[in-house]
Formats: sequence, structure tokens, C-alpha cells
Amino acid sequence: EEMELLTPLNWVYEQLQSETLLIKEHILKLNKHYMFTINSQPAVNAAKSNDQTFGWGPKNGYIYQKGYIEFFARSKDAKVIIDLITKYPDLSYTISDKEGSDCYTNHQKNTPIALTWGVFPGREIIQPTIADYKTFLIWKDEAFALWEQKWGCMYEEGSASRETLNHIVNDLYLICLVDNDFIEATSLWDFLDDVIGNIDERENGSRSADVSC
Repeated sequence: EEMELLTPLNWVYEQLQSETLLIKEHILKLNKHYMFTINSQPAVNAAKSNDQTFGWGPKNGYIYQKGYIEFFARSKDAKVIIDLITKYPDLSYTISDKEGSDCYTNHQKNTPIALTWGVFPGREIIQPTIADYKTFLIWKDEAFALWEQKWGCMYEEGSASRETLNHIVNDLYLICLVDNDFIEATSLWDFLDDVIGNIDERENGSRSADVSC
């Protein structure tokens, strides 16, 4: 039979935007490694405001974006991220478990980070999207609740399937990464490749140990 692809997830209702296609391979690699992406954007340096992919706002302007990604990760993979991220000083990050009791960030907590901005003739800079520590904590609760409200309600309370889902959710961390260098724009994907390499090395080592036993 012909399989039907699952296009939306519980926390992402829209189809992929055209700009996301530019980083699709990175997104696919993350999801294949159980890092479930929620939101992302590629870096942009001075795209024209009438650009079909990145453009918005008045004519004759220029658009800028910082590379950004938000995703869920298993606790053992979040630990790899936490251990490696200090090697990448261009990255801003906020990482939290479901309860917010294990939280890591290098954000200045009262200072939002610009993610997208536009420069237009005769106008001040317009800044439509930001990353903000306090907003992240509010969204964290909503994001984790979606697992239970949208998926958990499909299974009876106390059932094996419901317990499995609860176990998965309670083990996850929500992670937000911003690459502040929107010109070179390599740190974010270099970092995530480094993370995936470490995860693969750990998993391959674990399988080798199982075989040797």
C-alpha cells in the first residue's frame, strides 16, 4: 500500500516554509537523531525586501536574520549539548527540562535577542521576531503540555501506551539555539554536527560493548 506521510506535528501546524527548505538536510539529520524540531530559520545577510523567500516590509529595504533552531532532545543528548556548547561562543542558548528545575542559559535574562530585522529607507529598524528568556519559559510549559493534551489523550489513563508517552515527555529537554554571527553563519550547524558526531560515537560504543559481552 502507498504510505501517507505525516506532515504536521502537534507543535507545528503549518507546512514547511520555503526558507526552511534551505536547511532541510540539517533538520532531517536532527530528527533522525531523536531531536524533534519545532521552529527554525536560516541566517540571512541583506536580502532584498522583495526577495521571494525572505522578503517582507516596504520596498527597497534589506532583511537580516540570525540562524535559529528550537527542538526537543532526550536528556542524554541534552547533556552532550550542554557539555559541548561552550566551545561555540557565537551561540546563545536556553535549555530546560519539563519542570524548569534543570535549566541552562547564557542569555541576559532581561535582554531579548533580535532574530529577524529589516532596514528600510526613511524608517527606523523594524524588529519583528526575538528570542527572549522569559518568553521561552512560558512557551516551554505550553510545548510540553502539547505532548499530553494532543497525544496523551489518545490513550487511556494508566495504559501502557500512556505510560510510555509520559516517560518520553518527562525525559525530554526543550532547547533554543541562536547563532549570533549572521554573516559567517556556520557555528549553529557546525555545533549540531559536533553534537550528532558525539551521539553517534556514544551509540556505536554502546553497541560494541553489548557485542563484546
